[in-house]
This record gives sequence, C-alpha cells and structure tokens, in this order.
Amino acid sequence: MADKILNIRVIIFAVTVIFLLAAGYFYRGVVMSFPFVDEQYNFAIGKYLRNGEILYDDVITNHQPIAHIFSALVQEIKQPNTTFSLLNVHRTVIIIWSSIWAIFFVFFFGMSGFLFVIIYELTKSYMFGTLFLAEAIVVYPFTFSAGVIIFKKPLNKVSVILLGIFLTLAAFTLGPIWPALAFLGLLLLFRLRNNFKTKFSLFILGALAVIFFVAKYTSLTGYIHDYLYLNLIYTVPQYHESYDQKSWLVTILKALITPLFAFLQTEKTYTLWIVRLLSLLLIMNLYYLVRNGKSVRAIVIIVLLALSNIRFVYPGIGNSGGFHLLPWYGVFIFVTTAISLEQFKASSNYLFKALNILIIILTIAVSLNYAKGLFLVKKDLQREYTINYSTHTDMGQIIKIMKSPDDTIFVS
Repeated sequence: MADKILNIRVIIFAVTVIFLLAAGYFYRGVVMSFPFVDEQYNFAIGKYLRNGEILYDDVITNHQPIAHIFSALVQEIKQPNTTFSLLNVHRTVIIIWSSIWAIFFVFFFGMSGFLFVIIYELTKSYMFGTLFLAEAIVVYPFTFSAGVIIFKKPLNKVSVILLGIFLTLAAFTLGPIWPALAFLGLLLLFRLRNNFKTKFSLFILGALAVIFFVAKYTSLTGYIHDYLYLNLIYTVPQYHESYDQKSWLVTILKALITPLFAFLQTEKTYTLWIVRLLSLLLIMNLYYLVRNGKSVRAIVIIVLLALSNIRFVYPGIGNSGGFHLLPWYGVFIFVTTAISLEQFKASSNYLFKALNILIIILTIAVSLNYAKGLFLVKKDLQREYTINYSTHTDMGQIIKIMKSPDDTIFVS
C-alpha cells in the first residue's frame, strides 16, 4: 500500500513538472501582452532601491515593500538595460516563482496541491497573475499558509518555521489580506496551544528572518506614517467610497457570500464558470461537513474566504478590474479542492463521490479551454512590445534628455 501511494505521488510530481515546463514556455510567449501601471510602479521603485535609496524615506509609496524589494533584487542580479529586457526578466521571474511554489505545493499537499496548481496556473492570467504584482506574488505564500494551518496534521517544527516565514512574507506583500492573515494567525495560535512556548519561538524565528530582510530596505518610522497611518486615514476610506459600498457591514456580508455572486453574474467572463463550478463543489462539501458534525471547520473556511475578499470584488471579473481578487481566487481554488478530496475519502456515498469527480473534471476542462486561447495563439514579442510599450520608451527618452541630476519627480 505504501509503495502504491509513493508511486502515485511520483507520477503526480512528474506530471506537475511537465505541466509547469509547458505552461512556462507558453507564458514566455505572452510576456509583452499586458502593460499595467501597478507593475511599472514596482519596476520604478525597484530601480531607486537598487541605487541605495530607502523605502518610505527617499521613496514614498502607499504599497507594501516586498514587490518593490523583489524588483530591486531582480534588477541588481540581471541588470536589464532596455525596457524590453526589464519586462522580460520580471515576467520570467514570476514564472520561476510560481513554478517553485507549485512544486512545493505538490510536495506538501499531494493531489489537492496538484489540482490547485493546474486550475490556478491555467487561469491566473485573466486576473494578471502573470504580471509582477503584489497580488500575483502573494497568492502562493498566502494559500500555502492557509493550507498548512487548516489541513496539515500535526504541525511539526519545520512547518511552524515555514509558517513564520510565509505569513510574514504575505503580510509585507499585500496589506488588504491582513484580516485574513490575522485570522490564520489566531487559528495557528490555537493549534500550537499544546506545545506553545517551543513552537511559537520557532514561528517568531521564521518571522524575524523576513522582518530583518525588509528592514534593510525600509524606514520604520516612514513605514508607520506612509503605509499604516496614511492608508488608514485616506486610502482605505476613499477606496471604499469609490466602489459605492453602503457600509462596511454590507461589504463584509457580501464578502461572506462571494461564491454565491457567481450565480448572479450575467456578464460572460473567462473565469465565471470556473468559480460557479467550484462554488457548487464548495457548497456541497460544506453541507457534508456540517452534516458530519464538523461545523467549526465549515465556519473557518467561510470566514477565511470572506476575509480574503474584504476589499470586495465580484467573482468572475478579470484584468484591471479583477486583479485584486487574485488572493481570494487562489485560496478559494485550494480550499475547495482540498476539502472535496478530504470528504471524498471519508464518504461512502457513491453519488457524492461521482459529483465531486465530475465537477473537478469540468473545472479543469473549462480551465484548459481558457488557456487554449492564450497559449495556442502565436505571438510576435517585438510587435507586442512596440504596441504596448513604445510610448513608455519614448517618454523615458524625452525625460532622460530634459532632466537635470538634482531633479525629483512626483507621480500621481
């Protein structure tokens, strides 16, 4: 039996590697297809940090530091000297980042990790998951942390150290998922209660590794003022008002039932049917959890998903309107497939098992259908670059001619 399980894991691992090589090859063919200002923001600030300037002191931003710091490291290592090479290397780094994490997922979670990787990687581009954005970077550490805390038993010392690293990394990557991270932190503290002192020390050790890394590039006082204070006073309220939310209570209630909104959407979008299918799967398995006396686990999943979309975005929306949904989308796919496989093993109801398999197969089929339109269309990278970025290059050349060494710039 043990040999059979090992063989299945080896097959899954091999298929994952082949899939990632193929997906990476195709994604390399679309690296110039999506110009987006938030990504360019990361590139520009990364260049300043590479030159030794300090974030939230010399460079002011209302974003978390990790995406900027990662860009600085990429530019320091590869030293791109054209806009084309700058874009190319950053998009390649996202492919590598995703691939390493995907292998990590399959190693830790087996089949549930594999299903998550297949569905997410095939469809993430619709929400700019291939771009060098904080939302794209954070999905994997955030989802991995949620998976370990909710599904992994027991939590060994290595898992606790990794959680310290990944939860802190996620926290310094994207602020709007802080409520979800705080909820995961509380769950983790509850799980560590029997050996709290030792394991919490290990968690802090992992967290400190990330904190010291971030501190090298940032001003603590500047971070407190520019990120924490100004965002809470201005950005968060303005964002809430701009989306015509009646109250925070309404927003939270909408977030709690995010999957249900997929059935109310009438506009046809690329990921809408994926969310609909997985929502059916989730609802069905939550029902069985409650019926089998596991109501607490069902509540945990519902609350986590709600907090992951606290900056509420309707499911199925993509591109510049939907990239904020990426963290929710990632954790939604993983939690749904993981709980489905868990209930599949525990149930003796053949109809329930058949429905689980059918919905997962349909979801993968819809994902492949979307990816087909992206991957199997021949791209001319130079042409894509000229269409999308020639204006940026022209503006950069003009500024380079006009500027003086002491000039500063303010971008709004």
